[in-house]
Amino acid sequence: MAEFLFRSEIKGYIGEIYSRGLSLSTVNEELREIFEGMDSPTRRQALAVKIQAEVEWFTQQLPISGDKFKKYLDVSKL
Repeated sequence: MAEFLFRSEIKGYIGEIYSRGLSLSTVNEELREIFEGMDSPTRRQALAVKIQAEVEWFTQQLPISGDKFKKYLDVSKL
């Protein structure tokens, strides 16, 4: 749907949001399985670092995403 409403930059951005969300979900699932299996602390730490990085990226997107979409969705001049 994005390709009909926005330029390629937004389509790519939406793809990145989806990809990072999928990555975050996958890492969370891996971490849950590790805790259930009591895997090594080193492996748990590595996954925790990945989760933190993805959560930080999503947090940074809150102000950025508004700016990215505004030029396409601004109806103030209609």
